[in-house]
Amino acid sequence: MLVIFTAFVIIYGFVNFVDSIVKHFFSFMKHIIYTGLFINLILLTLITSNLCYSQVSTKEDVSSYFDDGGISEASNILSVNSAALLVGDLHCTYERKLWKSGSVEIGAGVLLPYYMKEINYYVFSSSPIEDFPDGGYSFNMGINIFYKDFPEDIYISANWRQRNYVIVDKHLKLNDFIYSMGARIMLSPRFLIDYNFGFGYRFAKWDNLSNGYVSDNCVVFPIALKLEYLF
Repeated sequence: MLVIFTAFVIIYGFVNFVDSIVKHFFSFMKHIIYTGLFINLILLTLITSNLCYSQVSTKEDVSSYFDDGGISEASNILSVNSAALLVGDLHCTYERKLWKSGSVEIGAGVLLPYYMKEINYYVFSSSPIEDFPDGGYSFNMGINIFYKDFPEDIYISANWRQRNYVIVDKHLKLNDFIYSMGARIMLSPRFLIDYNFGFGYRFAKWDNLSNGYVSDNCVVFPIALKLEYLF
């Protein structure tokens, strides 16, 4: 009788354990799906509005493009990522056209003494940055492929980004490898706005001379909103 009762308790506990895991899993997946749908809905709306604008603009008199002041020959872009300021990264990027529908970019930034938790730390793991950092620096390199021609319209990109934080006597290095999709809109002949959303993986390393390092790797969902100058 005792064996039967013990077996019943074990089975009952196991069933409740599995049920709890399943509930937490579906709750976790629901938050991911809702977050992804919301962000992609925003991006789709912006891209659709850009396509509509492009179709309307093609109905203009083509004579206005005969003399564009050299804009059609422009191959360089300087940009500031305003979204990166949310995490304290004052980041500037230089982009250079390599062929008709492709470009490469390289950038650097200064990490300011404040930090706002990123999207991935609300979903997948806790943030390794608990206190405001003392500062630091950042880098990025990437390649962009455009649906039509540089610099306008929809594009996809592959990017490497590194941020190096100084927090008291410790150093935190974040290496992100990202794939993203975005679009550009011409605000004027020289100024553009660039918005994109992506996903990737982060390799994090705490570097402490006394305790070695501890990794906090996780998935990332970066969002960028850049103000750009074409020349």
